Amino acid sequence: MKPVYEVDFPALSGEEKVKFMHDLRDNMAESFQKQPVSVQILAHALIFTRWWNSYQHMAPKEPAPEILGIATDLLWDFLEGKCGKDEFARFQQSFSDSALEILTGDDGGLNEDPESDAFSNKIFYPLENFVLQRVPLLPVHRAGGCCL
Repeated sequence: MKPVYEVDFPALSGEEKVKFMHDLRDNMAESFQKQPVSVQILAHALIFTRWWNSYQHMAPKEPAPEILGIATDLLWDFLEGKCGKDEFARFQQSFSDSALEILTGDDGGLNEDPESDAFSNKIFYPLENFVLQRVPLLPVHRAGGCCL
């Protein structure tokens, strides 16, 4: 497997993108496993911030989900010592469970973790129309329903 930072995401097929997103947490861990935790978190922050800044630059007038700004701010707050490890880990778990369900239909994390499910309903599902309009290459799923 290539390190996550060497993957050319736009060049992947739709199926490869789904697999990439499904395996992202494990791939990130493997790509940076020999690095200290502080470097791992910094890598997450830099990769995500780079993507977020690129998106804002490419589509400045497009609406963007509030969660993207929240995630970026929380990553940097954690790195700067402004939020604790437990708060950061809780956010990361809820975000990962929610994203996995939206992008692949795997709702196991949401079913097993009431906090992740509440997070998903509060943050993501008011944005369902945004996701449907903006991510046409990936199927959008919702627990108990079909691929939209």
